[in-house]
Amino acid sequence: MGIGLTLLLALIPLVSAEEDVPWYLNHEVDSVSVVNEDGFVPQGDLHTLLATQVGEPLKLDELRADMTTLYTMGSFSEVEVDLLNESWEESSSILHVRFRLQESPLLTSTEIISPNRRLSTYIRQQLYFSKGQVFYPSIEIPRLESFLLERLAFEGWSEVQLSTTFDESTGFLKIEVQQAILNTCSDIVFVNLPDGLERRSRRILKEQGIQIGERLPIRNIQRARSELHRLFRDYGWVNANARFVVQPTPTGQAVHILVEQGKHIDVEIAFYPRRNGISKRLKSTKDYLDLLDIFDGEGLSERDIPRFTEAILDQVIDDGYWDANVQLQMLQGTSGLVLKGFVTLGPQHQIHDLTLVGNTIFSDEELKSTIAYERPNLIESRFFSKMIFSRQDWAEALDAIEQAYFAQGYLDATVSHTDLLSEFSNESKQLHSIQVNIEEGEPFEFGQVNVRGGFPDLNEPFIDRLSGRYLPKDVQIWRNELLTAYREQGFLNVTVTVQQRQTPQQTSMDIDVDINVGNLVLLRNIGVRGNRLTKRYVVDDALDLSVGQPITPTLLEDVRTDLNQLNVFEAVSLSLQGEDPTKQDLLISVEEDEQWAIRTGGAVASDLGVLAIGSVSNRNVGGLAHQASLLGQFGYAWMDDSWSFDSSEPIWRLATTFTAPRTPLSF
Repeated sequence: MGIGLTLLLALIPLVSAEEDVPWYLNHEVDSVSVVNEDGFVPQGDLHTLLATQVGEPLKLDELRADMTTLYTMGSFSEVEVDLLNESWEESSSILHVRFRLQESPLLTSTEIISPNRRLSTYIRQQLYFSKGQVFYPSIEIPRLESFLLERLAFEGWSEVQLSTTFDESTGFLKIEVQQAILNTCSDIVFVNLPDGLERRSRRILKEQGIQIGERLPIRNIQRARSELHRLFRDYGWVNANARFVVQPTPTGQAVHILVEQGKHIDVEIAFYPRRNGISKRLKSTKDYLDLLDIFDGEGLSERDIPRFTEAILDQVIDDGYWDANVQLQMLQGTSGLVLKGFVTLGPQHQIHDLTLVGNTIFSDEELKSTIAYERPNLIESRFFSKMIFSRQDWAEALDAIEQAYFAQGYLDATVSHTDLLSEFSNESKQLHSIQVNIEEGEPFEFGQVNVRGGFPDLNEPFIDRLSGRYLPKDVQIWRNELLTAYREQGFLNVTVTVQQRQTPQQTSMDIDVDINVGNLVLLRNIGVRGNRLTKRYVVDDALDLSVGQPITPTLLEDVRTDLNQLNVFEAVSLSLQGEDPTKQDLLISVEEDEQWAIRTGGAVASDLGVLAIGSVSNRNVGGLAHQASLLGQFGYAWMDDSWSFDSSEPIWRLATTFTAPRTPLSF
């Protein structure tokens, strides 16, 4: 018979050098076992998650870490450790470390009772629990009730009273709504609304679901308030505020919208001469407010004139009016502030002729396409349509040409331009002839590849691949593939740092690579949320995962594939959680498809008449991911000057199908 010792590790004090050291400290571990409260081994290979291993000396900090790991898995409510001396001889000891686990209560089914069917459906949709999930009543029930009360208030229910009970022995959760009053909108009244905006304001309320006789959710009021603020701002009421006051009436809830208008801002700017360009794009107060960055709640004064002037100048210069002059002033109007201005545009600078010199690698058309696709703002400013000469856009155009050469390994390529004023210039247009001068240089080659860190077996196949012509994109692809190779081994947090440096001869590029492998990430726990109908063991059987195995990108992708193949989930999302970098929990969130599907159809043929087809399918029979369907097909034929049911032709049938995936037989 062995000698047993149960440890409460949180209470174990540190042992000083002068005290007697317990026999089990630093003793070599002979065996490790993990059992539940009934003495059976829990599902999954939990040993791989433990720091305490056979053949290693026993350490209290490792035992504490192992207890934390098992507890944070969520599947166990209590974790205890027994240190057992299983030797029959008193002079020797065989140390057996036994982890005893008490399994947590699980949610198996949910029942919702309420006086309103619509309310029951909504509550079921809001439940964030799933079957098979760990459920601690003392923690989850108060949190659930608070969440439901908040969501119901948002949906227009008031004076809600509910009770929630959970039977730990059966895993049965019962939610009973004892009282709930549905708020409806009985009247809508605007107070102090700016002139001319009532029709648009009422349209916003209608779009947000605030209508007389309809349910009045709080979330709709919040969205309507935001939309009204945007409407007021677009029409110059940048400081306006809409306050919603909901008052009870005998027939429902009356909505009073109190508008605090504040000062109105109007913008009046004249352009000379008036022509296509900025003067046409700025038509309304909203356009000016967007350009000048005037937003809700902002107070304006004469101090804002410099930034307004700069904003308008930037816009007109970008349109090619380099010599524009802007004069602004802030005036006090009858209803607020008026920003008045006068802009003298001057001549518009345009590109009359564009030539490229020195390009042998690319054609002129390829370089112009590079500018268009890599610098979309040039297209937006009509660079190629009207050849507007914007200084900023032109600088980006030259940079795009250089980047095209760099991408092909010509690192010494330089691009400059010569600007000549055309003789056709006049007071309204300044036409420029632009010559782009390109010095390509020589292409670079890959030099030495120096890899520090990682594993030689994984690194060696990659080193020889960086040779020949140096292309920056090849280095990026190479780095990503090296990252993938390590992550597929379970090193999810690996980092690969690549530094590129030119050789002293300036003809090749050396590559220095630093690999920090990090920790091997193991699967600690698997959580599934959202499977309200599908059984948890059906999901576990489809995944075929076990705790302790390395987590890899392929494993995560296989999880999505396996769950999608069940044909019961509309969406599947995955996330890794946990503070321990060596052990992570896999949280799977799913959205189930509608259980029932009804399809109807028909066909018309000259020889068969009219054919009607209908089917009813249960996509998830019993929550087992089995599919059952009933198909009906019948025809009508023209007989004796009338349409009648045709039972003589083989065009009618009644058939059933039942599919049971992941079982030996399918019917």
